[in-house]
Amino acid sequence: MNLLVVISLLAFAGEQAGDASPAADPREELPSAIEHALQLLQDEQHELFLQRFAVPADLKRVLDNRDLEDLVTAFAKEKAQPLQGALRQIQGKAPRLSEEGTRATFTVPQKNFPPAAIVFQKIDGLWYLRN
Repeated sequence: MNLLVVISLLAFAGEQAGDASPAADPREELPSAIEHALQLLQDEQHELFLQRFAVPADLKRVLDNRDLEDLVTAFAKEKAQPLQGALRQIQGKAPRLSEEGTRATFTVPQKNFPPAAIVFQKIDGLWYLRN
């Protein structure tokens, strides 16, 4: 009988703490997506960054013609550092949203970052980096 009470209490405590539901994907909300992207770049997890933030259809198209390892190496060498700096600049800033609310554009005043903007696009409920 005591074991049943303990199990019941543990189950109740788990539900109260929110353990019953799976963790939300940080890409569901734009601010947490930016934080997550920045953290992956800071941790030099370039492959994971590309897998999570490249638009899936674009990544698939690129990987049809290029090896993932080569893509990751080129990204790490040429794009990761400037992108990390640009993401730092847009943290906490409000984007210009499309009417549908699925495209968020941030102006990037950074001379070492070629595009003048960072664009995120929401696809199937998750934010991806468009550029």
